[in-house]
Amino acid sequence: MSDWTPAQWQSDHDGRLTAMVDIALKAGQHTLTHFGKPSLSVDRKSDDSPVTIADREAEQLVRKLVAEQFPDDAIAGEEFADSEGASRYRWVVDPIDGTKSFICGVPLYSTLLALECDETPFGGVIYLPATDQIVVAALGGGCYHSEDLKTWREARVSDQSDLSKAVFVTSEAKSFGDRGEGPRGDSDVFEALQRDTWLTRTWGD
Repeated sequence: MSDWTPAQWQSDHDGRLTAMVDIALKAGQHTLTHFGKPSLSVDRKSDDSPVTIADREAEQLVRKLVAEQFPDDAIAGEEFADSEGASRYRWVVDPIDGTKSFICGVPLYSTLLALECDETPFGGVIYLPATDQIVVAALGGGCYHSEDLKTWREARVSDQSDLSKAVFVTSEAKSFGDRGEGPRGDSDVFEALQRDTWLTRTWGD
């Protein structure tokens, strides 16, 4: 469906699905004001994962926009404490999924935003600001991808069923061993997948 647009969701859940796309776009585009800047400082959270001002500002923007449009909705975020709500809805935000890529100047990071109703997920957005690509989906409403925010195509997973012709994409090899996966608790799973697939690429997030 190349003629589909997010506006077709306007009436769904009192406009929340359409707002979800718009808010994700605004938050993601805000991260670009810090992306690739040599002056960007990086802090460490309690779990030693990195966080930047871009993460915090983007989440604050999401919270502000949601509060303005849907003040009774709850919000759960990556960087700040959850905000309680009085409605059936909750927004879930990860302002920068792939902060390690972000701080390295690699454009493969995304802004994630999801919606729940009565604790059941029903909509989500993955927006890659640096490449201007977006995937949006809604329960019963399909899943769509755009590379220019104008033309939308139905999104689906690859229909490749032959592992030897498949592409194996991962963020890093050592994470397999860190999780103790494989018969000896090392990187056997990674090595097996790399051996059995056509191509391996890392730096995915």
